[in-house]
Amino acid sequence: MIIGKAQEKELAAFPKSIRNQFLRSLEMVEVGLVPALEHEKLKAAGKGVIELKIKGSPAYRCMYVIRKNGDVVVLHSTRKTTEGQDRKLVGTTSERLKQLGPDR
Repeated sequence: MIIGKAQEKELAAFPKSIRNQFLRSLEMVEVGLVPALEHEKLKAAGKGVIELKIKGSPAYRCMYVIRKNGDVVVLHSTRKTTEGQDRKLVGTTSERLKQLGPDR
């Protein structure tokens, strides 16, 4: 699993129980299992981006992508306080996906 410094800082800001749920689901994905958390494709952010969801008030999100070599790369994690699609969340995730470069 690849977690950059910015993404590590985002996850560290979450309550421990929330952070652990995301990390557990990401570890499941790493070994080829379906994540335990609710998840869906986040097509607006780019090809292959998956959004893990923890509902509540506030809700929490963690976006990742699986590269062709099998690496699970965490792109963005955030609290979600708005209804519907969060443009800032999509924008940040999309930008970080572009920074990864082409998937070879």
